[in-house]
Amino acid sequence: MSTTTSKFASVPGESSATLDASHASTTVPPQPASRSDAAGQRTPPTASYSIPASASLSPQKSRIGQQNQPRTLEEYKENDPGQKRQWADGMSDKFIGVIPATELIDLLPSARKEQKKIPAIVDKCKALFTASKKQLKQALNEDDTSKPLLEFLEKVFEEFPNATRPVVADTHNTYFKAVFKGEHDTRPDITTGRPGITLERITIEHWHWIHAGLVIELKFEIDIFDANGKIKDTAYAHDALTQLGKSARSLSVTHSGCHVYVIAVFKGRMTRILRFDRGGFIATEAFDWLTEKELLPKFFYRLYNAKPGHMVGDDDTVSVPPKKVKKALWKRLQGIEFYKNKFPTLEDATRNSLCIKAALFEEEIDDKGNVSRKSTVVDCLTFGPPLSTADGLFGRTTQVYRVILEEDLNDEGKPLTVRALKVRSHSEKIALSLMTDSWRQTCRRPEVDYYDAIAHYCTTNNESMDGMAQCLGSVDLADGGKGWDSNLHRTFLFGFKEFEHWERRHMRTLLTPVGGPLNKFGSAEILWDALCSAVHHLYLASLAGVLHRDVSEGNILLQELSPSKGFLLDWDYAEFTVDGLRRFHVAFPDADRIEASKKYHDVSKSLKEFTIRVPRVDLSAVTREPAHDLESVYWLLVWMILRHTQHGHPDGALACNKLFAKGVVAKVSWLQEPQFLSRLATEPLFKLEDLLRRLVAKQYPGDVSGQQRETITFDTVSQAFMDSAEVPFSEPEVPAIDYVVPSGIPAKNQIRQSQSQAQSGVGQSRGSKRTHANADLDEPIVSPSSGGDGEAGSESRNTKKSKTGHGRNDGGEERKEDKTEGTRRRSARHNNSVSKVAETVQGKRSGGKRNR
Repeated sequence: MSTTTSKFASVPGESSATLDASHASTTVPPQPASRSDAAGQRTPPTASYSIPASASLSPQKSRIGQQNQPRTLEEYKENDPGQKRQWADGMSDKFIGVIPATELIDLLPSARKEQKKIPAIVDKCKALFTASKKQLKQALNEDDTSKPLLEFLEKVFEEFPNATRPVVADTHNTYFKAVFKGEHDTRPDITTGRPGITLERITIEHWHWIHAGLVIELKFEIDIFDANGKIKDTAYAHDALTQLGKSARSLSVTHSGCHVYVIAVFKGRMTRILRFDRGGFIATEAFDWLTEKELLPKFFYRLYNAKPGHMVGDDDTVSVPPKKVKKALWKRLQGIEFYKNKFPTLEDATRNSLCIKAALFEEEIDDKGNVSRKSTVVDCLTFGPPLSTADGLFGRTTQVYRVILEEDLNDEGKPLTVRALKVRSHSEKIALSLMTDSWRQTCRRPEVDYYDAIAHYCTTNNESMDGMAQCLGSVDLADGGKGWDSNLHRTFLFGFKEFEHWERRHMRTLLTPVGGPLNKFGSAEILWDALCSAVHHLYLASLAGVLHRDVSEGNILLQELSPSKGFLLDWDYAEFTVDGLRRFHVAFPDADRIEASKKYHDVSKSLKEFTIRVPRVDLSAVTREPAHDLESVYWLLVWMILRHTQHGHPDGALACNKLFAKGVVAKVSWLQEPQFLSRLATEPLFKLEDLLRRLVAKQYPGDVSGQQRETITFDTVSQAFMDSAEVPFSEPEVPAIDYVVPSGIPAKNQIRQSQSQAQSGVGQSRGSKRTHANADLDEPIVSPSSGGDGEAGSESRNTKKSKTGHGRNDGGEERKEDKTEGTRRRSARHNNSVSKVAETVQGKRSGGKRNR
């Protein structure tokens, strides 16, 4: 067995306290950025504490609407107790409070001619109000209460201009197809359409969330809230509120709005308007729509008439590009072979195209290393369906797109070029970027700071960033800009001071390269290599004083144009080490010094909500360190093996559920002994799992081995990768298996597995970033356990097929690669890939591309 001389173990902070010290940043005196040692200082290791908080022994806090834990088919059903409890708890957590209806309506911008229109509408409905009171007195059920309200809304909408007039319909017997695959369809009681969408169009296309602008749910007897403005703690109230929350999520995800509205009407007359955004939701005090006659007309008139063709809450930085722009976009894509094959028609490429405002950095570095930057607002054109759509109702709700700058379409005589973070020229490449659209909590540091810190360290220390995610530009839309309303791009918690730090701001970031899902790897070798690259990227980040804190399937991607290469991204949950923060402010003295609240920086809260921990640990003595990120790499490897390979584990299709859904106890047991068949032990991927399992187990002597604790380090992880690569991967190469959500009944899984093998690609996996029900199935989805038949890795599979399936000699026999020579080259690739990691530490890297 070879022995590495890597110095990974000396990475700053591996055995020291490393929590982001942003709250103390103002005590760090600014220092000149020209100091030659500014980026290279390190914090000496200190004595380690007894037992660390694990990065992965228990699941992250569940958020409603997100399926970030393994589930069985039975658990996806509407009445599953676990799902109902998750929604009930999540809605309660995000409820902000109750405000007067007039206060909420006054938040909507006034509409043209409303001072004349609203009184006219009310006057027109006088007879209807009288008749409705009599009808509602005799109402026996929800159906009886819906008729007067429908008649009223029809009369209200008759007074709207044609371009903004919505359709209103009784939809309590109409199934709206679920926005995400695998979820149950829903039936809103009453639905009002998007502005200008006609009844004829809906009749042809049938009701779908794309047609819906607002939904109204009717409850015949009970209100959801009590007299004190609190959610009633009853099953009925929680179920009703969950129904409203699911409708709000469907509207928000479908239209990518900044906020949405739904209405609840109980006892036929008493009405509440609910406003949902990424930070939480508020409800109005109950009002009687028959006696407070102007409230609903005024609300709807403002909702639909503030801007032609839009509703209040729509994102004012997003539009649909005209046909000529779509044609120019598709024409330019035809010059890139990969996209020419992927999007052979104009419709394929631009069916879902949007024009989205973002920002592009232009930076210069002088001889002394001082950085100057300006940010320019640019229009980005998306093509193909979104690469990722978050399925949560609240939180970051990240959307990911592939984009090209519109300005790059104008000069057809000039090749499209990549715009790099630093001033570097990369001609002969497409100006293709990955755009992330997310909502950052005010108390969190902008993600761009971490990208800047890593890029600055690598530039200063001559470290190659080839293959690493780099930031091309970022904008906080809540700061305002020409052409959009800054208030629309921040959550609005209505003056509740205790929620101030949990406000969210709308962020847009441009990144390179563009990546597809890790769970579409073309072979075990590609998965092995992608994880190796992620470890290398974690290492460079740790040298820059940055801890990732969110290593997961959705955050390690395969480059779309080179699907055999992996990279790590998404630093939203990252933290600086104390020394890393100091060095960041030295390099970027003009950067914001985040003054986070003491409550937010409480270590136990951070670890409980955003990391995974071992029971019985004194969290007050625990802080984040690189070992946690490295351990997460191990659990990600296990996740990928159990969901996407023929692993042969005794628990079969339920192995992933039994390990990850049951938390700490199951994981502690897992670490105690080998889990896979001995015949697989020589396979590099399974050998790597076993080597890393042993390393992780040594971190928890009190729970597992009974020995003295040994912290996992970059050095030991690097050695495990090298040791696992001593033998070649098996032939033929096998791509990732589509994950099929298992049944809780093992016998059913055997039948379904046989059917899945007979019908390749039937399975769909679920996660916190998932496939739209109306998305193309062959699109890559960037997500933990994502669905769809993404094609990251398919280029590799096609190449293999061309070698073996069509490579026949004149005698009709298949030409086969010499096994010995193929094995020799494969081993050399692995050793080179891992040695690259070790050489980085020793300062011996050649700086060239990985040997492929």
